[in-house]
Amino acid sequence: IVIDPASATALNDVLKKAQDAGIVICGFDCNVEDEAIPQFIYNYDEFEQRVTDIAEISGAGTTEPLNVIEVRGLEGAPADAGMAAGVAKGLESHPNFNVVATVWGQFSATKTQEEISKILPSLPEIDAVITKRGGDSWGAVQAFAQSDRPMPIILGDGGTEYINWWKEQIAANPEFKSTSLSTSPSGAQQAFWACLYMLNGVDVPKNIYTSLVRIEQD
Repeated sequence: IVIDPASATALNDVLKKAQDAGIVICGFDCNVEDEAIPQFIYNYDEFEQRVTDIAEISGAGTTEPLNVIEVRGLEGAPADAGMAAGVAKGLESHPNFNVVATVWGQFSATKTQEEISKILPSLPEIDAVITKRGGDSWGAVQAFAQSDRPMPIILGDGGTEYINWWKEQIAANPEFKSTSLSTSPSGAQQAFWACLYMLNGVDVPKNIYTSLVRIEQD
């Protein structure tokens, strides 16, 4: 079983039964509170870079005011809390970022688009959207594309739709800039290979520390 749970504890009983039955389990991203299960652990402090990237791309630095929307993930999920804490560190060092709204996109492009579209008419001009992962970057792009608002800075989250859109923007405007940061597309694959190693008798560490996937413009 390769698992990316929404809760750190809700599946503990089920996972214990699976382990007792001899089923190999590995967690990633949203980890579980079970020390017997190997898990890939990410340094979500890296999401501080989201804010820095927006400041650099916009030219705002730490002084020019920016109105931003922050997209959160799934409420109560450990991964969301970690990513949000990383973004909060970035905001602390960029007091010029004014978070005018926060939406819960549930790590979903569809939900992110829906939630941003609901509140967009009531918001001032938006300079940037701080996204996390799970397709919420593409959802944010869609929300603005289907509105009468100019497209703000929206960084990527590793999703195919966003990466393809990014390439289209560069083709249309070589000055267009972006970056991408996420657990995708490596998280599930890493956990799968860990399970395969365990099935082959390899002793896998319980805590496997790994980096987020960052894609640069070049």
